[in-house]
Amino acid sequence: MKRILLCTMFVFVLVLDAQELKRESYVDIPTAHYNQGLYLNLNGNFPIRSESEVGMDPNVGVEIAYANLNAILKWYNGSDFALDLVYQILQGGDGLPTLSIGIDNLTYSKFISPVGSEEDEIYDDEKYVPRPPEVASSYLVATKTISEYLELTVGVGRGKFVGYGPRSHLLNFDVFFDEYHENFVFGLFGGVKFMVPGGVSFILEADGRDANLGVQYETGLFKGTLALTKLDQFAADEGSPNTPRIDASLSFKVATLMAKKQGKLTFLILDEESGDPISGSALIKDGEGRILIDVLATEVKTISVDPGLYMVTLNSPDYIAKQAKVYVKAEETKDVIAELRKEEVIHKEPEEKKEEFETLKKEIENLRVNFSFDEFGIPATFYGELDKLIKLLKSNLDVSIEIGGHASAEGNASHNRWLSEARAKAVREYLVSQGIDRARLSVRGYGTEKPIASNATEEGRAKNRRVEFRVK
Repeated sequence: MKRILLCTMFVFVLVLDAQELKRESYVDIPTAHYNQGLYLNLNGNFPIRSESEVGMDPNVGVEIAYANLNAILKWYNGSDFALDLVYQILQGGDGLPTLSIGIDNLTYSKFISPVGSEEDEIYDDEKYVPRPPEVASSYLVATKTISEYLELTVGVGRGKFVGYGPRSHLLNFDVFFDEYHENFVFGLFGGVKFMVPGGVSFILEADGRDANLGVQYETGLFKGTLALTKLDQFAADEGSPNTPRIDASLSFKVATLMAKKQGKLTFLILDEESGDPISGSALIKDGEGRILIDVLATEVKTISVDPGLYMVTLNSPDYIAKQAKVYVKAEETKDVIAELRKEEVIHKEPEEKKEEFETLKKEIENLRVNFSFDEFGIPATFYGELDKLIKLLKSNLDVSIEIGGHASAEGNASHNRWLSEARAKAVREYLVSQGIDRARLSVRGYGTEKPIASNATEEGRAKNRRVEFRVK
């Protein structure tokens, strides 16, 4: 499925007109951080409401990121070249953002539009009057990771970051003056990036020329973005050449230029009452995935990690888990030490136990996790449900459950049975990572045998893609 999506996007960007050819950008604004390596970038866009007067152009960007310097050579329309340079002056951490300065479009042309430098080929919706020249578009940008799910970018720049459209001029410094300044006025830009598990992000941004909304998918070697750009043009008058656009970009990592300097995390779990080391586990989460490691009472566990923000959950059987947010810099060692408190075991009378067991059983069996079509990764919105289940299981150590996976009726039966079991196993592994004894958890894939809604509607099929729990 991912290969088909990749090939489709590759063909899509080849038949469009190029716009932004920088890997470490949101949709159309730069960010302050980047990854080391050599990259091949493609980008394109297409007008929604009017015919484009510009034909298909071969547009390619070659990007090199080494140490604190990033350089991008862009080739527009098979003839026009432009160079971008970025220097990272501050690597974020300990509450500070990442900070970079850059200059785009070091070129022989005063105007270097998304389709090259020919004045008559500039997009109609970018023919601002006056039009600040794009050559030497300098900027300062800051990017800060707020949490594992949220990132913010803000900046100020000249040239390509300045527009005089019906609303975009409000983000330019000229809004404070009675006359326009084509060459030396600066515009503001910024964006917010919402990150979800699995490498997918949602982006909302605005700069001196337009507002954009996009979805992004990133792995170690590939990054792709699909966006709706120039949202402000939806308010343009009927018959106006101004139009929103569909934008797509691809970036491929060709080579790693140097090994990334890593940091280290050390883990130690202690009994809160005695202060003695105890064995347990650490679940480490970043923007790309999860790592589960064993922490032994006999030694301090140390692992190497890439610089960045991590959410760490430390746990031990029969103890209450603790979470910590840790930011690791290159060549830095951060100690993660947790003092865990033992869970209290309350003894109850048989009749009282029976009533509470029935209540517990009902609570557990009312919990449910739903999945996207043909996926077995746990959606981020359902971790709250699983955390409720974990709390119930830790408070009732004698309870075991069956984790039952289910699928909708799309596809063949053998695949659906495998998919339903994979969903159940994914839930089991998360429960185990949070300190639940694997022996208390059994899994079963029911395929399409037990629908709870009609498979004739999308709403019903969505309900059938689920994992349920049964107390044994």
